[in-house]
Amino acid sequence: MAQNAKSLRENLTYIGGREHNEAARGIASYWKKQLDTNPDLKICILTGKKGNVNEGVVKSDDYLLEKVLDSFNDEELQTYGKRLLLDLPDEVLDSADNLKIVLLDDWSISGSQINSVYNYVIDRHKEYAHCLEINLVTAPKKKILNGFNAVGFDTHIIPVKAYFLARETEVDRRRQRTYSGTHITGSHSAVDYDFERVVTGLVTEWNRRHDSSQAITMPAPTNLVRPYRYDGYILEQRNRLHRIQQQLSL
Repeated sequence: MAQNAKSLRENLTYIGGREHNEAARGIASYWKKQLDTNPDLKICILTGKKGNVNEGVVKSDDYLLEKVLDSFNDEELQTYGKRLLLDLPDEVLDSADNLKIVLLDDWSISGSQINSVYNYVIDRHKEYAHCLEINLVTAPKKKILNGFNAVGFDTHIIPVKAYFLARETEVDRRRQRTYSGTHITGSHSAVDYDFERVVTGLVTEWNRRHDSSQAITMPAPTNLVRPYRYDGYILEQRNRLHRIQQQLSL
């Protein structure tokens, strides 16, 4: 328990609202630079619900995409609008070199959501495997250097780009102190692996060792009210992009 508490205290990467907004602006700037560099490039942005049983549920990756799109003003969307896709193109492009498929998320811990989207792409257009790139708010250095080993219909190493570098911690293989080698969480979305489950274990062990008068409960950062889960939450920026794309098609 002491090792887990020390690891969490010293190595937690916490993404607050300010950091999340900054990362979204940085990702938007990165996309704009690529679009400016290659006038024929199309960027297809896929969030983790693609191919997932929870498709149709607004999740944190949709929330991030909203912030990224908000960093494009109307004039920029008029310029780039036809080249920003929110699903795979129906037609097979003449050159896959002019397509980048971005798997967007805040972070990747277990990798199951990334794998789900990877298989969604490969099942439809296997020839687009080398077009894939993962864009994250934060990731550890080893993931950025080594890429993500996607597994499914086929295996493929997908390049990883991240705005913030996450702290890393040593993994105790015998005790499995961490699942991914990092402790990551945020103000808008709490992480299960290596954060909430670690804290749950600490709280449970403390209460087991102490009487009820000293009992503690889970701290607030592990139980969040996610802004994108409110009733009536609307993907305004996604809708704005669609409206401008429709105007450009007239």
